[in-house]
Amino acid sequence: AEYMGASTLPLSPLSGPSAVAPGLTGADDIDVASLPPTIGITVATDASGRGVTVTNVVRDSTAFLAGLRVRDVIERVARRPTPDKARFLDVMDTVAHVGVVLPMVVRRGAPGSKATTIHVEVDAAM
Repeated sequence: AEYMGASTLPLSPLSGPSAVAPGLTGADDIDVASLPPTIGITVATDASGRGVTVTNVVRDSTAFLAGLRVRDVIERVARRPTPDKARFLDVMDTVAHVGVVLPMVVRRGAPGSKATTIHVEVDAAM
């Protein structure tokens, strides 16, 4: 499950003359507030049952810039436990709003390894 809010948009930025959607005259016409929030990751339920495993991180996304990497396990978001993918998505739908910085408790490495807190800013999916 990829966290990009209620709808899925392309992960790669648009470029060149065809970058503007039909009917728009330029990027200034896009209402960023209406775009779904994203942090640029895809997750799956971790076998440990203690979190979600990051299965993909979009390069240069806010998650990537904050230090999240593939195989990291996110155990909590904004103090809320995320024991599985469904709960993670529920929590993100509740707390992820564009511009909000979310504290995430992340474990990297083998089960039982020390967890750390990473702060990830929620961005608008473009």
